[in-house]
Amino acid sequence: GVALEAFEWDTGVRVEVVEGDDVAAAFKGADLYVSASLASIRYEWLEHAHRAEIPTVVAVQFPEMVDRQYIAAPGRIAHDTGLLAERILECLENRR
Repeated sequence: GVALEAFEWDTGVRVEVVEGDDVAAAFKGADLYVSASLASIRYEWLEHAHRAEIPTVVAVQFPEMVDRQYIAAPGRIAHDTGLLAERILECLENRR
């Protein structure tokens, strides 16, 4: 929605939101997998990203409800869009 449009405008980074269950198609040409949620993680998507050697950023607002090993930076980035954007840009820079 609006937050993604603002992020794209501010950073120049193109964001594609993928819905559905076609995991392979979702990762075609991907440089980074970002997941932001209230209290869940799509583990099969994370596993696919790791197999494809695609970096991940996972922000969960209530991390006590999921397996913490997958969370990039528990706590603050899930509540602070500026920090989340910084983390995304940092990962993309490291990818180049």
